[in-house]
Amino acid sequence: MDRSTAVALGVLGLVLAIYVAHPQIKIAPGASSPANGVIPFDIKNDGALSLFGVTATCLLDEVRYEDNVVERHDTITQGRGPVALDREGAMTIACGGFTRDVPIERADMTLSVEFSTRFWPRQLKMQQRFVVARSDGTFRWWLSVPETRYY
Repeated sequence: MDRSTAVALGVLGLVLAIYVAHPQIKIAPGASSPANGVIPFDIKNDGALSLFGVTATCLLDEVRYEDNVVERHDTITQGRGPVALDREGAMTIACGGFTRDVPIERADMTLSVEFSTRFWPRQLKMQQRFVVARSDGTFRWWLSVPETRYY
């Protein structure tokens, strides 16, 4: 095997190792509509490695109620953790904090998940923004691309 083939195989192996070791967290709404002022979200570890110190936080950015009253705030409504999530492990966080007993027309929220892995010495933070809105009497979900930060 010549030198260039060995280097190419080494680079390919490194890329593959980084892909396998990269944390893969999926966040999804656990219900199609808010019930009792709470929206559950499921957080799942789809990566190949276990995650440690997993802490989930829900932030309400804006809520529009059926009577057109709008509340804007960056309020931490719920936190859960820290827990460990094995490969294929999951947890649920219930996002609440809705201040009025009126049906929700639209809600804009951000879920933040902080965690660490055995092979990365620093905490990682993934944030994903969700918007839920009523359309034809049913709720529809829109989500942003997850943003991962290393700090």
